[in-house]
Amino acid sequence: MSKPKSNKVDVEEGSYDMVVKTIADIGTQTVKEFNSDDEVEKKQVILVVELPELSKKEKPVTLTKWATNAASSKSFGGQLMKACGLNPKTADWDDLLGKAFVGTVEHTESGNAKIKNPVPLKKGQKVGRGFIPTSSCYLDENYDAESFESMPEFIQNAMMKSPEFDKVHKKPKGNKAPAKGKSGKKK
Repeated sequence: MSKPKSNKVDVEEGSYDMVVKTIADIGTQTVKEFNSDDEVEKKQVILVVELPELSKKEKPVTLTKWATNAASSKSFGGQLMKACGLNPKTADWDDLLGKAFVGTVEHTESGNAKIKNPVPLKKGQKVGRGFIPTSSCYLDENYDAESFESMPEFIQNAMMKSPEFDKVHKKPKGNKAPAKGKSGKKK
């Protein structure tokens, strides 16, 4: 499965304070191998971050990042955990919710904004928390249908395409997908 097309985001290139708002385990996905055209199966997560300095209550500014569900020191997840003051060997993804870091925004050839190079905030630096509540959903023993239903549609679609989804989600008879809901695991 390829990543869904991103919406073009009107965020200029540069460094921004970012806050982790959503973490969604989207299970095993077919992705391109780093620096290659080969496709491989890897467990993935989608991270949604808010940029508080650009956000307004009426229109929060967010960016998404697909990452391999691994916290090695070379992975984006491991770098992000370190930038947020966490130990990648002992932290889990939920420990990132609500944590702030500085990230670089670069534009792809197609004009989409891409998050790179997470680094810690400067000592004593305060960051606005933004407007979006934090939430998470996992395709494991912690799966929660209400959390799934609270995820944006593009995240739900990615989750439903993974083999792990059928293992944890009990589909109602006659439905191909769960009904959309308004509740979810919020922190």
